[in-house]
Amino acid sequence: MRRPHSSSHPLCGGCLTRKQRRVAVLSSLCDRLLLIVTERGASPEMKSVPGGSTGLVKVTWKQLGTSDQRQLVTEYRANTALSAEIRLTLKQVAREVRKYFD
Repeated sequence: MRRPHSSSHPLCGGCLTRKQRRVAVLSSLCDRLLLIVTERGASPEMKSVPGGSTGLVKVTWKQLGTSDQRQLVTEYRANTALSAEIRLTLKQVAREVRKYFD
């Protein structure tokens, strides 16, 4: 026999429901991802980079040559992985909330 879910259950972490806990965790994750975007966009290094102030551009370094001839070249690229993770997190929150109200 299954016992009713308790909000004080130790595995639940004091949440009211598992779904509310999932939404809270996803919301926190999204907030932290957006903080990366905000802080990156405010970085002095990114001010002179096209699109840098959006926070969606990342810095990478590429090595050209070898040994004494090697040279590091700075590259700026759209951070598609971060954008995708934000989008997927928001999509999952929408699913959880939709289920909550159905």
